[in-house]
Amino acid sequence: MPAVPQVWRDNQLALWNDAVEKSKSVKAAWPYAWVEGVDYPHKDGRATVTGQLVLDDPQAVKKTLPHLTIGLAHADYQGTAAGYQLRAGNGSTVTWPHDGNYYQFWTDGSDDGRFTIRNVRPGSYTLHAFADGVLGEYAKANITVEAGKPLNLGKLDWQPVRYGRQIWEIGYPDRTGDKFFKGDGTNYWLWGWPLRYGDLFPNDITYTIGKSDYRKDWFFEEVPHSTTDAWKNPAAKDPLNQRYGWVNNPTGTQDMWSEWGRGRATTWIVKFTTPKATKGDAILRVALAGADGGNGTTPSAPGSLQIGVNGQEVGTIHPVATNALRYNTDKGVWYQYIVKFDASLLKAGENSMTFTVPAGDVTTGVVWDYLRLELNDGSKAYPIPPESGRPDAPPTL
Repeated sequence: MPAVPQVWRDNQLALWNDAVEKSKSVKAAWPYAWVEGVDYPHKDGRATVTGQLVLDDPQAVKKTLPHLTIGLAHADYQGTAAGYQLRAGNGSTVTWPHDGNYYQFWTDGSDDGRFTIRNVRPGSYTLHAFADGVLGEYAKANITVEAGKPLNLGKLDWQPVRYGRQIWEIGYPDRTGDKFFKGDGTNYWLWGWPLRYGDLFPNDITYTIGKSDYRKDWFFEEVPHSTTDAWKNPAAKDPLNQRYGWVNNPTGTQDMWSEWGRGRATTWIVKFTTPKATKGDAILRVALAGADGGNGTTPSAPGSLQIGVNGQEVGTIHPVATNALRYNTDKGVWYQYIVKFDASLLKAGENSMTFTVPAGDVTTGVVWDYLRLELNDGSKAYPIPPESGRPDAPPTL
């Protein structure tokens, strides 16, 4: 392969730096005074919204809000009329991640929860926020913004929902799979991890709470386990880790995916200990950075996630497909799910929980964000969780 001349590299960098500097001045000038004759408020017709989110979670290790993201968006609405693009999982309800019909205004906050959202159009909004380490999102409805009037929301108490005392967790919530093995920015975008998973973890995954390390012992995707090595290039020196050249180059015009692209069911095991037998409700909370194969409702759909406790099936999560696996990413549209089960299934000593993705195309399954087990044994009052599904799902028609 011919070398790229150094002058080309230097010129490319110079162009990039020029573009970055230009973007700063263009951004600072927005909203532009020269726009006239359309529905476009100038700066004096907009407003600045400020405030501070204060984390109120007694079980949180830290009270800071790293990578805090805050936005003002239109309230959820019914998009049944022509011209609305509906998405799986929410029925006819349009939520902010899929809303392309109304203006939204977003910014990054500081670790102490302070934020400033500038140049907001007048209107009624819902304030949304999410941050690393906090499961779920904050929402405050009926925020009224008036033209030319700064709005200080003051201190906003953020009480993340917990359905019980935390027993264990795997990873931390940040809406991506980047903290898990191969989910980092160097690797996740490379094509073919669903094929290579089976050789990286030939016996699938057994994860022991308190001993295993999620950064190397928990793969960022759970997919059907490939049962063939026909995809592997015999000349590749390190086919499980090298970026390129690891895929076999078939001859002819045959469709190799029919041979390469299917796998058996994959079951991962989480082992943990409890000091004594218990009672009440146990609540498994699962946050997914993406999924493929499911439609959000059908139990037998590829990509579903079957949950077992000490050999007994306790529920199935039916993820909404977001194309994260098919497009080789560590993030897609984020969803959280719960599975509630009888805590008497947990015994004193070692317990096991299983997570099974059914057999099927190896690009079906889930991209993990976070897992947490909570216990409500009745000794303290907690919110009552739904039986299963998405605890924050909007009402659907």
